[in-house]
Amino acid sequence: QLGNRTQMTEQSSKETQIQIGALKSQYESNKQELLQRIITLVCDIKPEAHINARF
Repeated sequence: QLGNRTQMTEQSSKETQIQIGALKSQYESNKQELLQRIITLVCDIKPEAHINARF
């Protein structure tokens, strides 16, 4: 059973590393697009009065 546990641990570790690699890849591919979207949202300000504003 000890060999079984070791094999399970190794397999789990390999799967974890694969998942971490996939997440890093997704992060890198989406990072630039996300930053551009955030910059656009922050810089594209359209001033308007709030609907509850009284003049």
